[in-house]
Amino acid sequence: MMLFQAWIEPWNHKRLPPQEDYLFLHLELCASTLTDVLLPEKFASIPDRRKLFEEIVRGVKTLHREFIVHRDLKPDNIFLGSDYEVRIGDFGDACCGQDELGKYGGTPNCGTKSYLAPELDSDEKITEKVDIYSVGVMFFELLTRFGSLLERALAFEELRDKGPPDGWKGDYEGDRELYDRMTALKPADRLSLDEILMYIQQHRGSTADMGNRRL
Repeated sequence: MMLFQAWIEPWNHKRLPPQEDYLFLHLELCASTLTDVLLPEKFASIPDRRKLFEEIVRGVKTLHREFIVHRDLKPDNIFLGSDYEVRIGDFGDACCGQDELGKYGGTPNCGTKSYLAPELDSDEKITEKVDIYSVGVMFFELLTRFGSLLERALAFEELRDKGPPDGWKGDYEGDRELYDRMTALKPADRLSLDEILMYIQQHRGSTADMGNRRL
């Protein structure tokens, strides 16, 4: 997300005494979030869901290259420009800096349940694979058109424990396996971001009907 300016000043409110200094950031204004365009009435307006997913993956790869693990990736935190350019925001649960084993520390039990990697429920250190799990859940959302918010809620109740509904295949042969490997129970079994990008590049093609299938 583009940063225009930053400054420090006391936070003042007419009904409260002066507060300590705060850091203020002036960021670009994004037209919407991924949550907005995944609503049933707007879903068909997304021009290229597979390209959008690829941009999300590349954005997460940029974070990991800087040794930042987001830990709360979800549609609410994927901001979109007027031409659907992806911006990742809300780093309140992020952690950074690896130890000698390539793992990260941080407060446990963070994130949002539907997108939460299983290991985030423990007090153990984590790897960047927690973000891969969240990316996998968003992949399912981008390829699945729900008829209503209730239908979506019911699907997500079962997604964490049972995976996608029986018969869900995505768009290409292999999409179901891709989902399963991004959301594997063991972090070591999950794909890397480079492996995900390789899969996307191997399955480029017409996306006009992508994600229009109903459950």
